[in-house]
Amino acid sequence: MTAPLVQLRSICKTFGDHQTLRDIDLTVENGEFLTLLGPSGCGKTTLLRILAGFVTPDTGHVLLNGNEITNLPPEKRPINMVFQNYALFPHMNVFDNVAFGLRCQNIDENEVAKRVEDALAMVRLSTFSHRKPINLSGGQQQRVAIARAVINRPELLLLDEPLSALDYSLRKTMRLELKHLQRELGITFLFITHDQEEALSMSDRIAIINNGQIEQVDTARKVYEEPKTLFTAQFIGEANIFNTLVDEASERAITVSIENKLFTLQNTKNHRKGDLISVIIRPEDINVWDQGEITDSTEMLPGVIEEVIYKGSTVDLMVQLPSGFRLAATEFFNEDDPNLYYDVGEKVWVEWTLGWEVTIPHE
Repeated sequence: MTAPLVQLRSICKTFGDHQTLRDIDLTVENGEFLTLLGPSGCGKTTLLRILAGFVTPDTGHVLLNGNEITNLPPEKRPINMVFQNYALFPHMNVFDNVAFGLRCQNIDENEVAKRVEDALAMVRLSTFSHRKPINLSGGQQQRVAIARAVINRPELLLLDEPLSALDYSLRKTMRLELKHLQRELGITFLFITHDQEEALSMSDRIAIINNGQIEQVDTARKVYEEPKTLFTAQFIGEANIFNTLVDEASERAITVSIENKLFTLQNTKNHRKGDLISVIIRPEDINVWDQGEITDSTEMLPGVIEEVIYKGSTVDLMVQLPSGFRLAATEFFNEDDPNLYYDVGEKVWVEWTLGWEVTIPHE
């Protein structure tokens, strides 16, 4: 079995009296696109800077291809970094920016020219080689920064929120370009973002970081559909969270009370009678019905439409339940229900497909 490209073992880092990273253990596989996702100040950038060699951990080990590099200086590591502000040299044109790293290695100018031309062709900037950074758009500057980083053929490319300065439309375009580029190059990407949509759409795996600790590392689908902690469930997408006690429990099923109504759910986490748990239901898994449409409301909850937000292909609803709980629901337009209309104040029934919920111990 091939060893991971990167192994972080028990990494801790404190600045002053603030512990930024706490016992971080993480592996990065060769050729994968792994994203560090978390709120501002959670420790993502510090972790990236430790990998780059700009910061030394207080304790722990950094291994690359099984070799210890914890105290190796940045210039000795086969790792490059694309910064949030791109860090291009304003007095140099595109060609010289991209060539800078090669010239620092005293590589023959003919080889430099060939490799720069290849790198600019790869990021579709061949005709921009004589322009200065000030004459480029944000997306073009980002591609120059990536060309400059990959021209040295690093084993690992670190990207610190490189899309954050772009407008929404360009960010969507650049997500696709970055993922395509990563596949084409075969270089391992470690990407930082606080944008959950960005992480879900680009990553092979996502590491959720909160308060200096890793909450979960999994595929994008598992992180969204099978969150292991309450923070992950709340941070990735929207979530309806009901806190309740387990009334009855068997090996396969539990009985819980939600809004004073009993529901039988799958017991996927070995819950026991008396356990306090959180039941997590995504808005898109909620169905909303006009009360006149329903004859059997046994497994439904009554509610009143509080907000209606039209989004083109979907309608987002906020439904107030009898307890005052505000339930988020997303209804999709389809051929069977072309006229998907709701009125504020309308009385409705809500349900979800039992088995689609996620249960975790209450935190």
